[in-house]
This record gives sequence, structure tokens and C-alpha cells, in this order.
Amino acid sequence: MHNLRVNPAVEIRDHTVVQAMRVREVEDEAERARLWDLAVAAYPPYADYQKRTTRKIPVFVAEPQR
Repeated sequence: MHNLRVNPAVEIRDHTVVQAMRVREVEDEAERARLWDLAVAAYPPYADYQKRTTRKIPVFVAEPQR
């Protein structure tokens, strides 16, 4: 997570397609809550991770690089 904050330029691979992306940390609480719920629905152990810590696990969004 620290690396994404320092260097938000990433490449995401979907099978053979590679896309240059830029990540941003979601700071808006409503957007974060919506995305967190989607993440937990896709991978329920995320909820367990959050229960085991007092810190708020950050949520990042990858968007096409402009």
C-alpha cells in the first residue's frame, strides 16, 4: 500500500492484455464503503482481516492512465 501511494503508476494484466493504469486511494467514505462491500462480496476473508485490526484497510481504485 505504501508503494502505491508513492508510485501510483501500475500495469494490470488481464490474460494477454496489459493496461497502464494509475491508482488512487479512495478517501470519500461513501465511495469507500460501497467498494469495500463489493470487495468483501468477491472475497469474504477481507471482512475477517478487518476484524483482526484496528486500522482501516485502505481501498485503491485503478483507472486508465491518461
